[in-house]
Amino acid sequence: MYGLVFLAFGFALGLVSGWLVFRLRSCLGSYSLRVLDLLARSGKPMSLSMIAKSLNISKQEAVNALRILVEKGLVEEDIGPGSGKVYRVRLPREGGGD
Repeated sequence: MYGLVFLAFGFALGLVSGWLVFRLRSCLGSYSLRVLDLLARSGKPMSLSMIAKSLNISKQEAVNALRILVEKGLVEEDIGPGSGKVYRVRLPREGGGD
């Protein structure tokens, strides 16, 4: 009995997560999702070159993905060491407001 309940719950959870990924991909694009995932997993700021090299995509594809993510407020850019920029996942501020 419990196995059937868990199976139904797992199926429903799979449908919901699939729908969320589809909505995010249609809103952000697949490169943007890959860049966001990379930045979230790295936990440290990354340069454009590091992002492009890590994902095996061109710098132009990385620039386009980062532009979308910055515009959506999901990623922030800072001045990096030297003359370049670095990017990191934008963390929500305390209190729930931006």
